[in-house]
Amino acid sequence: MIPGGDQLLLRQADPVGLLPGHLLGGLFGVVMIAFFAQTAFATGSGFPSLPNGYAAAGLIPLSGGEAPVEPLTGA
Repeated sequence: MIPGGDQLLLRQADPVGLLPGHLLGGLFGVVMIAFFAQTAFATGSGFPSLPNGYAAAGLIPLSGGEAPVEPLTGA
């Protein structure tokens, strides 16, 4: 009996989770790296050219959606 590919791959190390047994979770994790990446943290990890992700660039508010408050002047 020849084992299927999923049986062979399940025995391998899969730290990111991209092999068939964990494909959905692994793809979600990789997408989240691009979504939440921040250049300041990427530089410390050895990838200084990694651009800011969508959330870090301010396209999606992460703090509840409040607009920035301008300080009052001259009052």
